[in-house]
Amino acid sequence: MRGDPAEWESMGPTAVSIGVFDGVHVGHRRVLAGLVAEANEIGVVPAVLTFDPHPLEVLNPERAPGMLTTIDQRIEQFEQIGIGLVGVIAISDVRHLLPDEFARSVLHEKLNARQVTVGADFRFGKGREGDAEFLRGIGSELGWTVDVVDMFGLHHG
Repeated sequence: MRGDPAEWESMGPTAVSIGVFDGVHVGHRRVLAGLVAEANEIGVVPAVLTFDPHPLEVLNPERAPGMLTTIDQRIEQFEQIGIGLVGVIAISDVRHLLPDEFARSVLHEKLNARQVTVGADFRFGKGREGDAEFLRGIGSELGWTVDVVDMFGLHHG
């Protein structure tokens, strides 16, 4: 289900993974299948927060990669894996948010996150100041745990 940000709260608590997920390759599928299993285990909605267009198209256009899949193709692939909510945002809508603001307004208030899965190199917030350790710290305050995975689906706590 592709969700309008105004309706995300109505979905209930989520286990969410954040990323572009272009191509939804084998590594992505492994991570997302684990997310679905974790969500089912803790009784929340498995969710993906993804970006369209690719963040580099806005932040550094000369470094932006060619996309393998359209947003509609990615959403279809997410749904086939069992993702219950796909939140699509434009980086231009959130790039001004400090990591704390993003965590509170998007992950806590909008997505009601209970578990967050990100890649080992995940960075977010204004100036890319936020990372997985920041998410862990604020998650302990706001009520979520964090799993960090690499492209091969290896968990790092």
